[in-house]
Amino acid sequence: MKREAEITAPVYSMELLGDATQVSVRSDEAILSAKAPKDFRLEIGEQVGIELKAENCHFFDAKTGVRID
Repeated sequence: MKREAEITAPVYSMELLGDATQVSVRSDEAILSAKAPKDFRLEIGEQVGIELKAENCHFFDAKTGVRID
């Protein structure tokens, strides 16, 4: 079973965290966030590709905010 996926979506927000940059994208109704190098920069709305690996993903219930195991 493949446990990886790739997504290309427009940048929704970016936040410098000190040692990294958190990049969020909106795909359909979901917002996905990924950690990037601290010097990563794109404009809001620019397309970015993200590789998702299941072991690195955390999922949360959209209504309650509770993490889904």
